[in-house]
Amino acid sequence: MDTDVTQPADTRENNGRVFTIVAFVFAAIAVIFLPIAFGPAGIILGLVGRSKGDRRGGIAAILAAVGMVLGFILGAAVMTALRGS
Repeated sequence: MDTDVTQPADTRENNGRVFTIVAFVFAAIAVIFLPIAFGPAGIILGLVGRSKGDRRGGIAAILAAVGMVLGFILGAAVMTALRGS
């Protein structure tokens, strides 16, 4: 009885897909709510997805970093507007 324990490339890519999807969601959340937490979490999850074989994981990590920066800028703008009134 011969059993092969290696996984095909499609299965390996699917293993990382969940991490990548969550990273994309965290990137969007980081723009609006708590960028200091969701930004780094999205970056880490995107990189984990990339290391598990999903090619979009790197893009998710970059978008999480951009979302984090945009979240900081948006938060600063809102705080400035609230102090001005």
